[in-house]
Amino acid sequence: MLQAARVVVGVDPQGVSGAVLDLAVEQATARDLPIDLVHVFQVHPTISLVPVLPDEDWAVDAVRRQADEVLADAERRIAVASQSVPVRRRAVEGATVARLAACAEDAAVLVLGTHAGSRSWLGPCSAGCSPRSSAPSSACPSARRGSPDRWCSPPRAPA
Repeated sequence: MLQAARVVVGVDPQGVSGAVLDLAVEQATARDLPIDLVHVFQVHPTISLVPVLPDEDWAVDAVRRQADEVLADAERRIAVASQSVPVRRRAVEGATVARLAACAEDAAVLVLGTHAGSRSWLGPCSAGCSPRSSAPSSACPSARRGSPDRWCSPPRAPA
């Protein structure tokens, strides 16, 4: 078995919450490991069917630029929290769950966020990655809209 060499954080197109980044920094610091920020993107296959576009690569380039911006923002936010944790950014193309699970193949932990509007505790990406990844997964809820970006406790069962 490979030694767990990093903490992997899934970053979606809307960015990643401070709570997720805090948890990733905490895990990386405790294990003395770097953080891999991973953003998985897809370019819609019908983009090549649009006849007015002289070059289809513009779509892939635009999506890659957006991925780079989202990852750079997350990296800047980690640097504010901890100057000592090394960070690597990875933008990969493909199916989100499969690619994230593959990127976390030899990770110490896979840290994912859940969306504030999700009706269940785990969103589809978190729920899909957990059984497919060989790394332990941590799902951290994002803050509710209009509330501070901080850790939220899991929902309690009704009394």
